[in-house]
Amino acid sequence: MKTITIRDHGSLEQVATAMKSRERFVVVTDDPNFQPLGHDRHSAEVWIGAAGGGTLMTVGAGTLLLAFLDPEPTSKLGLLVAGGIIMTLTGGAVIITILVTRAKYTTVMRVDKETGKYEWILEPRG
Repeated sequence: MKTITIRDHGSLEQVATAMKSRERFVVVTDDPNFQPLGHDRHSAEVWIGAAGGGTLMTVGAGTLLLAFLDPEPTSKLGLLVAGGIIMTLTGGAVIITILVTRAKYTTVMRVDKETGKYEWILEPRG
């Protein structure tokens, strides 16, 4: 069984790939409040923070806002809008994949007594 420690964008890509393949895997974290399938704010912040997408999505959304608030209609408007959309989607694509496919999983949590880390076993339903 694959073990994935939630740290960065690479680890989230591993989670998304495992979920798309409907694999059984373990998510390891030292955060006792994180729930991989949870709909709470804290869990969402952990996913976004690990993706590094929070910053990229914010910059993309800011670019979109500035493009529409610019008083001069220019030929660059389309470029700014397209760039903003790409930055927003790139930052959130992995997270969207996880959010969409996580409904097809169940979890069981256990604590590793040696390391003190929390291990979430994610298993496909059915």
